[in-house]
Amino acid sequence: MVIGSICGVAIPVYAKEETKIIDGNDSYDTATYLDVNGNYSEVLSDSDDVDFYKLIPDSNGKLSINFGHAYGDSSHGWKVTIYKYQDGEYIELSDTVIKLEDNEKVELPFVGVQQGCEYYIKVQNYNWDAVNKVYTIKTTFIRSEQYEREENDSYNKATEMKLNSPYTGTLNNNNDIDIYKINATGNGKIELTFIMVS
Repeated sequence: MVIGSICGVAIPVYAKEETKIIDGNDSYDTATYLDVNGNYSEVLSDSDDVDFYKLIPDSNGKLSINFGHAYGDSSHGWKVTIYKYQDGEYIELSDTVIKLEDNEKVELPFVGVQQGCEYYIKVQNYNWDAVNKVYTIKTTFIRSEQYEREENDSYNKATEMKLNSPYTGTLNNNNDIDIYKINATGNGKIELTFIMVS
């Protein structure tokens, strides 16, 4: 089944068991395809090595990424950046530094994704100590219309909200802005309740 969208063509994806990814995915063009629900292991072979992964969700929803590693007594580690490809450019949605001394499983800020759009995960070295150390990426996808859709940081890209429905969003970095749009169906009163979830 192929599903069209404004961002491209969605390719249905399925869960896999843990997979060892072969190096050579060091650019957007050579990015390794990820399932939206799967586990993957890899290493950075040297300090200049960069790994790219690509996902194309087959529906709107919430993409969560967990980054795992063995604990080490070091403030060095990995930098993980998430991008969305749109209108010929790669838009940075979030970036997270994960240190060896951090918890062995780190949940990155989730991304509200759009059906058929291309999303990329870039893993690179943060200083030196993470070279040749195995890291894992676990992706989890929830199909839903109730999440923000990145990128929604301007009025013309606002996430459209239906009345009387809860929506969930997250600020993915210090510069992130989320804008929502409500189309009223008539005169009346709109009340908003804001709940912060830790």
